Amino acid sequence: MQAQGSVRVLIADNQPVLREGLHSVLSLHPDLQPVGEATTESEVVEQCRRLQPDVIVVDCSLSVHIVVSDIQKTEVACKVVVLAEAIEAQAVYTYIYLGIDGIVSLTDPPEKIVEAIRMVANGSKYLPGMILDH
Repeated sequence: MQAQGSVRVLIADNQPVLREGLHSVLSLHPDLQPVGEATTESEVVEQCRRLQPDVIVVDCSLSVHIVVSDIQKTEVACKVVVLAEAIEAQAVYTYIYLGIDGIVSLTDPPEKIVEAIRMVANGSKYLPGMILDH
């Protein structure tokens, strides 16, 4: 049973092991509720409309710019956290320009994604320290 007022999270990744791993990590936290999974850009938008998540975690293997653009065209008000393979300044600036709310490296420990989801759900941005330092 999920806690009342928990953050509803949609997991978007084309790799089953990453989706299931993230689902398991989120399930350990009563305030985070994994509500669905998507494997393609079109599934993300479809699941977003159907499930009304608070936060979508999108792996960079999907076309983040398409996902964000298509979500912005819907009536769903949700935050987007990107899981990135490498966090380079130019890519981060591009993600910020697209309107994402958080960026976490795939090499970060699981608690970082948990922290990012909580922060963006509360209206903050979660960006790499190297960007915030500039």
